[in-house]
Parts: sequence; C-alpha cells; structure tokens
Amino acid sequence: YARQSATFTEDTNGLVDNDADVVFGPNTGSNWGLVSHVSVWDALTTGNCLFKGALSSSVTINVNDSLKIAAGALDLSVD
Repeated sequence: YARQSATFTEDTNGLVDNDADVVFGPNTGSNWGLVSHVSVWDALTTGNCLFKGALSSSVTINVNDSLKIAAGALDLSVD
C-alpha cells in the first residue's frame, strides 16, 4: 500500500473528519492480511505520525481488494 492524501474538516461534534473517501489499493501484490489500525502522517513519505488508532472493525485485504474509508468515517480528536 501507499499513503494517500486526505483533507479534513471539523464536524459539529468537535471532531475532525475526512472530507472525501480515502482508498488504499487495489492491492496488486501479495495479501496484506488483517488490517486493524490506521495512521495519519504529515507527508506522503517519511514525515511525522500525527494520529494513529484502531479501526472500528478489522478487515482482511487480499490481492485485488481495496481498503476504503468513506468520507466522514475517519474521526480524529486530540485528548
């Protein structure tokens, strides 16, 4: 997989949500296996990890599959 660009907007609950779908894939290599967490970085390569956390449900990504995080489904907050 490769990092994907995303933009975020504050929602009415004080969280920050992704503005559009974020799609990883389709996977053209070997199976990625079980994906359970995501992270948000400030650069497409290297950079700094800004947020990380578990998905609400894990998903298995095999060859030809994609991982799609629908617009508004990635909620970020600072504790």
